[in-house]
This record gives sequence, structure tokens and C-alpha cells, in this order.
Amino acid sequence: FLRHWVDAPTPRARTLGGENQSTVASYPRRPREGTDEQPVRWVSTNDARAFCAAEGKRLPHPWEWQLAAQGCCDAQYRQYPWGNTWRDDAVPPRRRGPAMGEPAAVGTHAAGVASSGVHDLVGTIWQMSDTFCDARACRVVLRGSSWYDPVGSAWYFPQALRLSEQNTLLLLSDSMDRSGAVGFRCAASVAP
Repeated sequence: FLRHWVDAPTPRARTLGGENQSTVASYPRRPREGTDEQPVRWVSTNDARAFCAAEGKRLPHPWEWQLAAQGCCDAQYRQYPWGNTWRDDAVPPRRRGPAMGEPAAVGTHAAGVASSGVHDLVGTIWQMSDTFCDARACRVVLRGSSWYDPVGSAWYFPQALRLSEQNTLLLLSDSMDRSGAVGFRCAASVAP
């Protein structure tokens, strides 16, 4: 995980006393050169929660993400964080096909800034929010869509570029729930 960071943990097998044992390298220390301004991705929901908790924060609820994207006191509904008309210069160019590539650096699309001042709410990476569980499965709400639009399979969920849209990701296990197109933001509760 955190493939774009150096010293990322990688499983290694070694033999001790005739038995195979798995070990894990130390946790990542820094982003790979040239990627330090990219969103953190390749993390599970538990990784994201742990990071936010270490900062005294948490993953945002969907309505908090919506508030940051829509603006606090706007009487007018917006389809996108910047207004009601799509702007190609407000998001990174879409990448389609089998190769994901790398996302744009955070804050490079000034035309896409929300009235709240928050950057990259739409079109850079999917952003994790609340997790919902029932008797059979757990899902995490994803907001904001990503620059990568995989093609070639009907099972990929569609992009959700409008503020009224979202998707959910079925959670299987920490090792399976990672993607280069999914990341997170942290939120904190503020006393009134």
C-alpha cells in the first residue's frame, strides 16, 4: 500500500528455523519524489480512520463533505463546487483505459475551488466518508469522483461528478479495499 511512497511496507517471506514466516517492512516515511503533493491513496478505510484519529480528527460524514462542496450559507444549489456549469479547467483531465497513471497535485485546478475554499472536491480522487454495515456487508460512501475512468468492464461504477451524486464501495478486507483512485479527507467537530 501507499505505492507512491518510499519505504512502503511490502510483505516478505523468510525462513527462520526451517519455518516460513511473513514479515512486513517498516511503514512509509515519505512520498516518492515528485508525488509529495498528490492525494494519499492506496489506503484502506481502516488506514484512513487511523490517520485521521492520529490527527485528532475523523472521516467526514457525507453531509459535511456536501457542506464543504456546496458552501455554508448559499441559498442557491450548485451542481459542482464552482457553480452550475461544467468547466474542464476545474478538474484534472479524465484518464480512460487500462493504465491508471498518476493524479494531479493537490490544488492545481484553481477554477475548481469551492466557495468554502476547499480544493479538489470533484474529479481528482474518490473520497471516503461514512461506513454503513448491515447483516451481510459493509460499504463506505464515496464522494467526488476521480480523474481515472476505467473502461472495458460493465461492473465499474460510474463517475459521480455532480454534488448530488455519490457511490458506495463494498468493503471486503483491508488488503482488497485499496485503490489508486480512492483517498480521504479528515474532518473535525467544532464547538458552536
